[in-house]
Amino acid sequence: MAEWANPFFGVWRYRSFLSEPDAVSKLEEILFREAGLLLDDAAPGKLTGQIGDGTDSLDIRGYCVYGSLFDVRFQATGIPGAETDGWVYDYMGTSSAHYRTVSLSDPPSLVR
Repeated sequence: MAEWANPFFGVWRYRSFLSEPDAVSKLEEILFREAGLLLDDAAPGKLTGQIGDGTDSLDIRGYCVYGSLFDVRFQATGIPGAETDGWVYDYMGTSSAHYRTVSLSDPPSLVR
């Protein structure tokens, strides 16, 4: 049996954008939040970790589903006693396809 390799394990960059239907000259105009996303090497199908920006931090718990592309669904909750206490955010994502012909240096990404 092959050893389990969690494709989501590691450090990611999270970016959230405002919904703006019109063109903008710079992405910073619609950037709502940017944070580090650390996903632990959890058991198959499980997802744990933290998301934070140096000021605010939330714990992550969720799951992942494997197929031709990998899907994730997780909830980030505030840390009891911290400023984020009571915060709850739900996330869904799909791994992007990796095309070797584009560039070997392109990092993997999750998209919503």
